[in-house]
Parts: sequence; C-alpha cells; structure tokens
Amino acid sequence: MKKAMAGIIVIIAALSLLFYWEGYGREHTKYEQVICASAEIQKGQTITDELLTEKSLPKDSLINGVIKDKSELDGTVAAQYIPAGAQVCRKMTYTNDFYIDTDRGESIYKLPAEWIDSRSAAVRRGDTIEIYLADGKQKLGEYMVAYVRDAQEREVSSAAGQEYADMLNRTDATGVIDHIEIIATQEEYEALYQVIGSTGQRLLIVQKAE
Repeated sequence: MKKAMAGIIVIIAALSLLFYWEGYGREHTKYEQVICASAEIQKGQTITDELLTEKSLPKDSLINGVIKDKSELDGTVAAQYIPAGAQVCRKMTYTNDFYIDTDRGESIYKLPAEWIDSRSAAVRRGDTIEIYLADGKQKLGEYMVAYVRDAQEREVSSAAGQEYADMLNRTDATGVIDHIEIIATQEEYEALYQVIGSTGQRLLIVQKAE
C-alpha cells in the first residue's frame, strides 16, 4: 500500500513538473526581461524612471544592445524620438555631460583643416577625442566634439540608419570632414595654438572608445 502511494505521489509530481514546463518553463527560457519606454520619449528629453518599464519579450525579437537594467539610463537624454512600448538601447541616448560649461569659461573653438595631420572619418558630434602632436608622443588634451564640418561649414553626420551606430559601424557619412570644432576654454585653445606654432607639428585626433 505504501509503495503504491509513493508511486502515485511520484507520478503526480512528475505530471506537475511536466505541466509546469509546458505551460511556463519552456516559454520562460525563450523570453528575457528588458527595458522599454512606458510612454513616448521626445528627442532631447531627460530619461527618468517613470518613462521606463520592464517587459518580458521573446529573445529572438530583442534589438542589439537593448538595456536590461534601468539604472544604466539614469540621467541620460534621448538622442531620438522613442515611441511608447519600444525597446531602449544605449545608442538611443547620450549622457548629460554634452554641454558648454559657461562657469568654466568654455566655448566652441575650431580646429582648422591645416592643423589636423590625422583623424578618423568616423568622428562625429558628441564624441570625446584625445589630441596629440602628430608624432603621438605628447598628449595635448581631451575634448568633446561640438561639430564636425565640411569645407562649406555644413555638419557632417552619419548616413541614414547609422545615426546612433558605434564607431566601427559608421561606414557612411553625409559629407567629407574638413575640420572639427571642440568644446574648450580660451586658455586650452591658446595652448593648442601655441604648441602648434612652437613645434611646427600638426595634430593627431584620436577618438575615445565608447
């Protein structure tokens, strides 16, 4: 009798596990919790916790780089319009440190084409760059890029569909880069001007990895 009862219990447990797996477990392995917009987010809007929600979505439907932790987006700013319900990835946002610190005396200064010895064709507005003398032996500073211009002073940006791509995927642009404009203080710009004049070297522009 006890053996029969034990057998029944084993069978019931096995059936329960089977029903659980078929009804929840199997599907659960195909889904993942990710961060989505809980409401429309406008370009330039600061992203707050109230604008985000967690959703369980099929793994094969997830976009590249989708965020899985709300804290990664705290205080960031939307780089594009994000519709309600859309998955959110880091490339849709930028950090709030892209601004001009007037208290520090910052403004926008031009690095003319004749100053630049080497730079990547993938430099874009909002990138952080390191500036060296052309031989790479002396670092002159680290700056945020305000604008990337062609010879007619038009902004050079990534081609449609690549606006928020990382450096290795900026394969096409809207123009040919002529010069770069950086956010700096007058003293920092004067130092660059003087070192170019005193050394006779031009500048090596290096993008910092994202």
